[in-house]
Amino acid sequence: MSISKSSPKASLPAFNGLLSRALSRRFTHGFIGVGILFLDVMTGSFLMFPILFVVPVSLSGWFCSRRFAISLAILLPLGRFLIAAFLERAAPMIYLAANGLIRVAVLSFIAFLVSSARQTAALHERVRVLEGILPICGFCKAIRDEHGQWTQMEAYITRRSKAQFSHSICPKCIEIHYGDSLKPGNRA
Repeated sequence: MSISKSSPKASLPAFNGLLSRALSRRFTHGFIGVGILFLDVMTGSFLMFPILFVVPVSLSGWFCSRRFAISLAILLPLGRFLIAAFLERAAPMIYLAANGLIRVAVLSFIAFLVSSARQTAALHERVRVLEGILPICGFCKAIRDEHGQWTQMEAYITRRSKAQFSHSICPKCIEIHYGDSLKPGNRA
């Protein structure tokens, strides 16, 4: 039974691919940040949304780079400071500056934590791919996976890493299996 192209399960990988492509672009995070600032301007001084700055900063720390995340952690509070100072004029400049510096510090710390967590997750994934004791057949060299299924070594490693295999015959095996018939001087 095959899944039709219109079923939700069939379109899910395409959606995930589109979403991950969008989240890996800096423009997306900048757009989210500008949208939050726009929302902040449109709602006036009684509703404020700077807490939402965590969203683009965290996303850029995870999907882009630490440098870009910290740039957003500085630029978004700066935008909020400018809105408060020149459009709302609700508080003295010293309080607005202090709030801005606190936001920059907290958002920069969040950017650092998220990008560090992403690097740690990537390192753990690389280590997890091929580590530990592998139960391997002494004759055919098949490997037993976590489900108890025996798999050819090349297939097992290929599924768990980015390694690819090409096959050839080493000089020792040529000697054992073919003797003198495949030596360079004895070819017909």
